[in-house]
Amino acid sequence: MNKLTQGIGYLLALLIPSTATAHSFGAGTDQFASFVEGASVVLFDQVTLFAALSLGLIIALWQRQGVIVAIPLFVAGLLLGFLLAPSAQPWVIVGTTVTGAVTATLAASLNQQIKVMVLVMALLTGLFCQFVSLLGHTWLELSAAIYIGVSFGALLPVMMGAAVGEVMLEKLPSAFAHIAVRVAASWLAAIQIMMLAFFTR
Repeated sequence: MNKLTQGIGYLLALLIPSTATAHSFGAGTDQFASFVEGASVVLFDQVTLFAALSLGLIIALWQRQGVIVAIPLFVAGLLLGFLLAPSAQPWVIVGTTVTGAVTATLAASLNQQIKVMVLVMALLTGLFCQFVSLLGHTWLELSAAIYIGVSFGALLPVMMGAAVGEVMLEKLPSAFAHIAVRVAASWLAAIQIMMLAFFTR
């Protein structure tokens, strides 16, 4: 009976929204400080950072300058996440980690990335990154500078991951470069799978 009660408690914790999981943004009026604070929420949260980096690596492995094609889908995900954020539930943290782990696993395991797959992961990553960053906040509760900062903070690791991966693929011997980028993706996959084990224990 105790295990049943505990299981129900875990289920309710996942399904019932809780403001305790919200990022605590400052109430200051300095727009630049608010922008930096918004960006830091994404960059210093392993859940969103690793998912965004995973997307960057799979884009680099997909095609040269693939970021030009994939980023619009990522931005569309961010916009959709902004619109739907008030309805986000705490389970989006697990959803983001699953998305990142799947993205990194695909990057590490496939010899050739598929366009539709990369674009779908770009959309989902943008959506979930925004959900996690704005989790627990009501519609337009925060300042515009914070929303812009969150979006910039989500874009930055995607661009950096794609740029570093692409430079490696261009400057290093082809076989070695592909192995190196795929190994980096496998590390991200392993880390996020371990995070999932922690979240769902």
